[in-house]
Amino acid sequence: MNRRYAVLVTVIVAALAYLIYGGVRSAAVYYVTVGELLERGEAAVDVPSRVAGTVASGSIRREGSRIRFTLRDEGIALPVVYQGTVPDLFTDEAEVVVEGQLRRDGVFAATVLLAKCPTRYERDT
Repeated sequence: MNRRYAVLVTVIVAALAYLIYGGVRSAAVYYVTVGELLERGEAAVDVPSRVAGTVASGSIRREGSRIRFTLRDEGIALPVVYQGTVPDLFTDEAEVVVEGQLRRDGVFAATVLLAKCPTRYERDT
């Protein structure tokens, strides 16, 4: 009976470890800069990615529930299209992170749009 119990516990622990490993691995999408994404070329197309950059001034275009804008970083630009809830902090020159996939036409189709919060707050004196 003890041997059966040990085998059962081993199988359960192994199954849990596999599920945890698989969950962490699929959720581990690190963000890259616009330049790093575009350097990948064809290897970046249709691959889930997370990209950080700044919203280019004057690039925000609303088309119903869809929004188009240009994400830039160090002089490199990436057109982005996003449909969904837009954060309050999303404005020109806002630092954002988008998650989605680069399409063959060079447009990044975002499924997640996150606006970075300011890290420094100034106090009126």
